[in-house]
Amino acid sequence: MNVPQKNLKLVLMGLSFNTGNLGVAALTEGAVQGFLDCAPEAKITVVSGARETRDATVNHRGREIAITVLPIRYGKRLFEANHVAMLYVAALLMRCLPFRIIRARLLSRSPVLRALAGADFVADVSGGDSFTDIYGPLRMTLQTLFKGLVLLVGRDLVLLPQTIGPFRRRVSRMAARFILRRAKAIYTRDLEGIEETLVIAGQSVKDRLRFAPDVGFLVEAAEPRDSKFAGRVKAISRDKTLVGVNVSGLLFSGGYTRANQFGFRADYAALMVDFLRRFLADPAVFVLLVPHVVAGRGSVEDDVTACEKVLGALEPALVERTLVVSGDLSVREVKWVIGRCAFFVGARMHSCIAALSQGVPAVGIAYSRKFRGVFETLGLGRLVVDPRTEDADVILETVMREFDLRDKSRVELAHAVPEVAAKTRAVFEDICGAAR
Repeated sequence: MNVPQKNLKLVLMGLSFNTGNLGVAALTEGAVQGFLDCAPEAKITVVSGARETRDATVNHRGREIAITVLPIRYGKRLFEANHVAMLYVAALLMRCLPFRIIRARLLSRSPVLRALAGADFVADVSGGDSFTDIYGPLRMTLQTLFKGLVLLVGRDLVLLPQTIGPFRRRVSRMAARFILRRAKAIYTRDLEGIEETLVIAGQSVKDRLRFAPDVGFLVEAAEPRDSKFAGRVKAISRDKTLVGVNVSGLLFSGGYTRANQFGFRADYAALMVDFLRRFLADPAVFVLLVPHVVAGRGSVEDDVTACEKVLGALEPALVERTLVVSGDLSVREVKWVIGRCAFFVGARMHSCIAALSQGVPAVGIAYSRKFRGVFETLGLGRLVVDPRTEDADVILETVMREFDLRDKSRVELAHAVPEVAAKTRAVFEDICGAAR
């Protein structure tokens, strides 16, 4: 294709601007910034689970860039124009009845199909880790349908850096094989994803399969608009050893089933309380509890609720040296807050990436293989602990040891992060270069 840079049109899927999940927000921000870095005049459309068409604005190197967000729906209301079932019907009609007037009429009725059909390529990041069946059959089915729609419309499908698999069910493996064999390019953010993809799709995809760092490394930090809060964080980080702890509402609740869905040997809720007590045993330490998913009080996913419950288990004297970060901050603002920390512990992977990408030593509390893959990108696989295989005492001692060795890790990060960021930018340059 010889497409001038200024005319490059692309669609992003598996992302969202309007989300309380800052991990997904980080993927959205990182992907948009990555594409705009190599194609500043590109027209970007995001197809997401939004309820209605709207415009979003992103800041790219001082420029305000407008991005159209189009909804794609699923559920019981099958006859909505933007329902995935109706989109499939329209796409099949376009394929089976390739008459210009029919195609034009179908496209005029569907902004989603019109965007897909007019794109030079479609890039999908699957929410980072949703192209798998570990979260249940519904999410796997939707991920397959969305990707399959791109292929049905006849557009090139690029899988941006993400966790691919695992696929435990036979039907999931069949669906994944169908998508992977037809994708134009496949980027996985962990080496296990390379093996998983080759096992599922075979050697035919080898030339289109690449390892690449997570796009969250490209998110820029921004000082919170709340100047009073920002000033307080600056003062604490100046006077105390500031430790950030992200408490996952999902893990605190026992997963979506609320019954230890991920098979932990360690009691995650008790472990979080033990972390805080151990850190705060040092009077020079102040702890920031950092939510990274805000899903509404009481929700199985909500980190704010989990942070408050952990705080409620502490003695009053310790609570005085803790602070729960507001759930109203943007992904850039939360990254700025995390960047003020001397050390970080997180169970939401993108909270850890926010730390690592700024040179802040971080320990990841893993519930899937995605953690180790990202940390190993930086040569720091030792900073991942896994409650599925390790006892609470082992995890606690590992975290406290790495806290004591944080200066060593900071030096390692200073060398590794610039190289990882450069590799991440190179992914977007390769994709845009191929499209042109």
